[in-house]
Amino acid sequence: MSLLASSSRCARRFTVPKERLSAAIPVEDTPTPARTSARRRAPLRNGPWQHKPDHAFHPAHHQSSDLARFTLRLGATRGGFIDCLRIAQEMKAANVRPTLTVYNTLLKAAGQEALWAEAEGFMDDMTAMGIKPDQQSFHHLIQAYRGREAVHLWSILARMSDAGLPPTAQTYTLIIARPLATKNLELALQGIAHMVSTHVVPELSTAQATIHLACEQGYPKLALELAETFENLSVRRLDTSVWVACLASAADALYAPGVHHALQKVAELGTALDEGLLLSILATAARSGHPALAQSALAQLKSIGAALQEHHLAPLIAALCAAHPPQLQEALATLGLMRAQGIAHAPTTANPIVALLARSPDALDAAWAVLDELRAAGAHIDASALNALVGAAVRMGDVQRAVGAYKAFPEYACAPTVETFNLLLGACIAHAHRELGDRLLGEMKTAVPAVKPNGQTYERLVLLCLTQPTYEDAFFYLEEMKARGFLPTLSIYDAIVRKCVSVGDGRYKLALEEMKQCGYAVSKALNQFIEVGGVFEEIKTDEAKKPVEEATERKVNAQAHLQA
Repeated sequence: MSLLASSSRCARRFTVPKERLSAAIPVEDTPTPARTSARRRAPLRNGPWQHKPDHAFHPAHHQSSDLARFTLRLGATRGGFIDCLRIAQEMKAANVRPTLTVYNTLLKAAGQEALWAEAEGFMDDMTAMGIKPDQQSFHHLIQAYRGREAVHLWSILARMSDAGLPPTAQTYTLIIARPLATKNLELALQGIAHMVSTHVVPELSTAQATIHLACEQGYPKLALELAETFENLSVRRLDTSVWVACLASAADALYAPGVHHALQKVAELGTALDEGLLLSILATAARSGHPALAQSALAQLKSIGAALQEHHLAPLIAALCAAHPPQLQEALATLGLMRAQGIAHAPTTANPIVALLARSPDALDAAWAVLDELRAAGAHIDASALNALVGAAVRMGDVQRAVGAYKAFPEYACAPTVETFNLLLGACIAHAHRELGDRLLGEMKTAVPAVKPNGQTYERLVLLCLTQPTYEDAFFYLEEMKARGFLPTLSIYDAIVRKCVSVGDGRYKLALEEMKQCGYAVSKALNQFIEVGGVFEEIKTDEAKKPVEEATERKVNAQAHLQA
């Protein structure tokens, strides 16, 4: 049976009789001759649609099907240079004329492989074909020259200007990418300056990379100026990491104005800082005398849940003392606040106060009035505050004022500490006042509660005894020091050896042996002193003592002290 016959039979099977068809159509919808003629006579509401071909719809450089196919294949190679050349050869064999898109694809492939010679060949071929390169063409050419000297990149910029193509932010980004990769901040800044002079806003990535490079190389002021310039020119905002980097760089350089500005920006962005960076900020505040900056850092430390310790509050005391004018009352009150919060003091915590009071006797006398004001206000006067007054008097060489400050401890409901006696013993050494030293040692033992001597106490007792013509007690205190479990310091052995050699006491050899047993290195100066028998003689050598040798001696002595 043929396919045509089968189709005819299927048509007869599904044919509907006219009677049934008329019954299925409603009467009012059934067309009649009268209705049909009326419709033919009535005019149409809209005229029939007529197709008018638009010959100008397609541009003059409309690609043929072959060109489209080759262009798609070029794009599909994802920049593979060899594949692109192979497809270009096929286009030439098929007599397909390349377009700007094809050349840009070839330039992109050459740029990714840094093939500048091949890229220049493509540019020459474009010119020979009468195709004018666009900005993207020159961008690919810059990418191809990225491994060469900067002069080639700037020459491409001049070629763009000659072609009537103004450089864009992407153009400068490609040029500045090389100095950024090689950490050449100066060349990167030249590119940024050229952009600003031509009223081109840098891209966000370029600006941030340049600012990060300035921070890494220790130029916080320059980095902050770049950040402010970018945000004034651009509608985009810098990332938080950029401002944090500026803050860290300024803190490392102790650049207080930069720390203030960057910290304010970071606070506006609501970023929490880590403890290490906050410690750097505290160090900057202490060095530059900005108590407000130190208090801001302490507030951030509390916000991140860090427990305040001595190394957090010591910079605040230093900042208060270095402020203009100095805030002595707040510094002394901070010492009492530390004690009230259970924060232990280090011997050097009050050093900024000591340095401030030791400037003049008037400054030391004024400190007593400050202590009286604090006591009248109900504040607790800590012993470290009075020790600061003792230390200032000792530093000025005024033993009478130092002893007077020591006697004033009971008036402020304080008890002298071992640090108090160590400071006074230091004054006794400076003035060779053995009698005062013995009296202080007796008061240490009879104090209530008793003050236990530490290693520094024994060291100063030994040195005090060595200032006298009769120095046998120095060996007694040395043995007592070792019996108490304290390691004698290098300065003790050095002083004993020098004293024995200067008076002809042969016990210096025993001290030298014990010194070596403790792991201390004998310095060249001490050897020279022994050789000349204690008679001063300037060391005359062909060259000065090398710093490396001095560092080695210090390292050996420090290791011996730590091991003990």
